[in-house]
Amino acid sequence: MRTFTAVYDHSYAIRGESAPWPVCVYPAEASPDLSETTPRYSWPSPDSEPIVEQLPRYSVQTVRVPAWLRPDDWVEQHARWRLVWVPGGVAPAWPERWVRAIVDLDPVDRYLVARAVRSRSHFPAVAKAREAAERWLDRPTFLRASGKSPLSDDQCRVLSRGSYIPDFRRLAAALQTGVPK
Repeated sequence: MRTFTAVYDHSYAIRGESAPWPVCVYPAEASPDLSETTPRYSWPSPDSEPIVEQLPRYSVQTVRVPAWLRPDDWVEQHARWRLVWVPGGVAPAWPERWVRAIVDLDPVDRYLVARAVRSRSHFPAVAKAREAAERWLDRPTFLRASGKSPLSDDQCRVLSRGSYIPDFRRLAAALQTGVPK
């Protein structure tokens, strides 16, 4: 793992619109002014005047990423990487080629492929799904169909059992055709 510091912008988070967002690696030649403030407005009651507080706009935070991921790449595509590691179930310690393959999948397939790889079940259908996912991840990039899941519909059904994920493919097909299967 690699550790670095990044400058985060809190201006949208203070307004409640989003989480703090990384702006650049710190220190950088073009780092923003860390003493800059941004107003936060709050109303104690609907009839009262707003209370205005000046809060720091930027902060410096420590970030841990896999050794193969450059800090500048992480800052540029922060949301993409967070969606892979946080809810996706992908371990940052996985090989770079695996993570880069999984990041191109849609969120449901990303979750199911990660679940298949993490699974150590001896149930034959789950074991076959794990083998299919690992075989697909180990293939060279040019042989992998970008954005296409290596799992069959049956394997996805098996992997989604016992989780909070419904069978999205069946639901999507029903929405497209108008007839549930």
